[in-house]
Amino acid sequence: MSVTVRELLRAGTERLQRVIKDNPHLAAEYILRHILKLEKIDLYLEPQREVGAGQATDFWALINRKINREPLQYILGETEWFGLRLKCDRRALVPRPETEVLTERAIELLSEIESPLVADIGTGTGNIAIALAVNLPQAKIVATDLSEVVLSLAEENVETYDLKSKIELRRGDLLASLLPDEQYDLIISNPPYIRMSEYSDLKPEVKDYEPPQALLAGENGLSAIRKLVEQAPSQLKPGGWLILEFGVAHAEPIAQIAAQIQAYEEPEIIIDYTRQPRGVMLRSVTH
Repeated sequence: MSVTVRELLRAGTERLQRVIKDNPHLAAEYILRHILKLEKIDLYLEPQREVGAGQATDFWALINRKINREPLQYILGETEWFGLRLKCDRRALVPRPETEVLTERAIELLSEIESPLVADIGTGTGNIAIALAVNLPQAKIVATDLSEVVLSLAEENVETYDLKSKIELRRGDLLASLLPDEQYDLIISNPPYIRMSEYSDLKPEVKDYEPPQALLAGENGLSAIRKLVEQAPSQLKPGGWLILEFGVAHAEPIAQIAAQIQAYEEPEIIIDYTRQPRGVMLRSVTH
């Protein structure tokens, strides 16, 4: 029995509604577009278009993955972030909209520098490094990650945008793969910052699917951030910047860590799209 686009979209939405409350119709729409390789407008211009039996089977297989709370980005194998289309799978975290705010600030800071040198620490999909390279044609970027598997995903995205000449991928824990004589205009990172006590309360999409090593950072969520704040001054040029994403109630502890080492000017807090503190900008002292 044949089924139309409209019927399949309605049925998929109804099935998702029983389990998820966050835009089930939109999720069904994305999945159907992915299966049929159509733009959004095509779904509504051709609602009576018949869907083949094989395509319908594939649609329901992906709907069931979503019912099991798998992130839509993993189901589709890609995500849109900062105007980029990036390959996305379980090797790395799904890039978040909040991280776009930190990336915007980095671009603003570097836009006046002729040939900036940047380090993206814990690159994941490579999203930050790629966004910086696309928007700052003269920048040279070193993107690091501890996991070879994660770096393989970043490499795929870097190659998609033909940026291998601008982005160098290195394996290492935090700043370990930066060379001692390298001095950076900016170091940026979205490090792990989830407290162990918070992990069990995370949404299934995060807890059950995203790599825990990219999420968890000890009892207070600051283990990786502390190391970055303490180690970055030796790799920053005078007046260079460290930009870090952080979690709930982290602004004050990070400011205290920075004050203790006396290597930065006063911190500037970055507010995200939901008006919540989301990151910190630390400028190394110029004297």
